[in-house]
Amino acid sequence: MHDRPPVWTRLQRRLHWTVAVLVLGQGLLGRPMAAAVERLERLAATGATPGLLDFLVTTAHTGSGIAIGLLVAWRLKLRAERRSVAHGEVRRAWPARTLQATLYAALVLMVVSGALHWYAGVAWAASWHVAGKWLLLGALVLHLGAALRHALAGDGIFQRMSGGSGRR
Repeated sequence: MHDRPPVWTRLQRRLHWTVAVLVLGQGLLGRPMAAAVERLERLAATGATPGLLDFLVTTAHTGSGIAIGLLVAWRLKLRAERRSVAHGEVRRAWPARTLQATLYAALVLMVVSGALHWYAGVAWAASWHVAGKWLLLGALVLHLGAALRHALAGDGIFQRMSGGSGRR
């Protein structure tokens, strides 16, 4: 579908890997966050003070979520700017475009639903947050599979995203 692999700037690669690390951290905090929210809801009914661990877990989770939202917005801005400069230079196949759109949509869904539930108390947003988790997980598995496919194919795409020289 394209003559040469896309070229990502150093900033785009750094943003990609920063978001990846933050999302991994969010995944690791998932169960502790759910348990902390459950405890906090019980404590709210009694008026008791939350513990330090619950405070740390919820602060790390919500802070990382905000950071992911801001970084994703920055990434989308950079993509739009680069697309206008290099219009038509590289056209990805529809599965790649669909997967990229799904990843971005899932990340935005997670940030917005999490913020609506946590900060605005919108109850239905919690259900969307749980559904978004599974959408994001599925998209990440496909993304990792595609990355592995490109790495094994040696077509230069994986190497350029990982900061390598491109074609072997």
